[in-house]
Amino acid sequence: MVEDGQGILAFAKEKKLNWLYVRLDLEQPFDSYSSFVKQASAAGIEVHAMGGHPIWALQENRPRMMKLVNYVKEYNRSVAGDERFHGIHLDIEPYVLPAWWADSDRVIAEWTSNLDAFVSELKKDSSLEASMDMAVWLDKHKAPGSDISLSKWMIDRMDHVSLMAFRDTAAGSNGIVSVSKEEIGFANELGKPIILSVEMKASHEGNHITFYEEGAAYMEEELAKLPELLQDSPAYAGNVVHAYEYWKNAKP
Repeated sequence: MVEDGQGILAFAKEKKLNWLYVRLDLEQPFDSYSSFVKQASAAGIEVHAMGGHPIWALQENRPRMMKLVNYVKEYNRSVAGDERFHGIHLDIEPYVLPAWWADSDRVIAEWTSNLDAFVSELKKDSSLEASMDMAVWLDKHKAPGSDISLSKWMIDRMDHVSLMAFRDTAAGSNGIVSVSKEEIGFANELGKPIILSVEMKASHEGNHITFYEEGAAYMEEELAKLPELLQDSPAYAGNVVHAYEYWKNAKP
C-alpha cells in the first residue's frame, strides 16, 4: 500500500470495491497511511488495518498483538476523521505450527485468551471494529471449557468475521455456500455479519481451493451468484478476495 497506493485505489474503483483489509508495517510513520485512507474514504471504501502471524495465537506473543492495537489507536487519534481506520482485522492461523499438532487444546486455550484480550483492549477507548479470518473447519473444535463450537465462540466475540470459504464454485455439494453453512448459521443466530473470503492465489491443496486456474472473470461470475443463494441469510455481508496482487495479475 505504501508503494502502490494509487494502483490499489484505481483497481478498487474499477472493481467497485467498498472494503479493504490492509496489512500494516508498524515501523512506518502515520503519514504513510493517512493519504491513502482519506482517498479510499472519499471513494466509499472502508479500510481496516490488518496484522497477524500464526505465533500470535500463543500467549507469549500477546504483546505483538497489542502493539498493533496501540499503533492503530494512536494513529486514529492523530489523524482527521476521514483518515481513520474502521477496524483491526487479525489473520492468525496457528494450525500451521508444530505446537498445534502437539497439543491443539492448549493452543486453542491460549488463542481464545489472546482474542479476548484483543477485543477488550480494542474496545476500551475506541469504536474500532474487531474482526478476524476464520477457517471453515474450526467448528469441529470446541471453545475451552464449554460445549460451544470454536467457530461460534469466535463469531460471537468479534464484530464480524471473514470466513475462508476457499472453493472455486458458488453452489454444489463442495461449493462456497455448502462449506460455509455451519458458520453462516451461527452468524444468523448471533446477529453478526459474516463475509465470505475466496482465494485467487495458486494452491498446493488442489484446484478446487482457488480460482487461480479459472481466472478473474469466472471468479466474479461465481461471487455474483452468492447474494441470491444466500438471500435467506441476513448475516451474509459480502465477499472478500485474497488478495489484491493475485487478483490484479489473474487470468482475465
